[in-house]
Amino acid sequence: MKLISIIALGLILAGCSTSQVNIAQKTLTGLEVATTGAYDSYTALVIKGSLATNNVPAISHAFNDFEASMQVAIVVAQANTNALATTNLVIASEKVINLITTVTGNH
Repeated sequence: MKLISIIALGLILAGCSTSQVNIAQKTLTGLEVATTGAYDSYTALVIKGSLATNNVPAISHAFNDFEASMQVAIVVAQANTNALATTNLVIASEKVINLITTVTGNH
């Protein structure tokens, strides 16, 4: 779903100037890759048994909030090619990554 949304954003923005497309796409894609990468790494450690499952609900909730914000950001970017990541999206990303960093410690 996430990858499809990002690809759709890229296709819709294709009619805009290259710099506008690159800025919007790289900003949203960068946040998506960083946040999803952190979440995927965290869940892999939980599945492996290296981390307890106690924090899964809070981190999953934060990740779901991030994904909802990402969907809004994609809609906004589709309507306005100059739109960068919203403050809410950046905060949602930071929340996920900070929770994971706190829980994982030195893993």
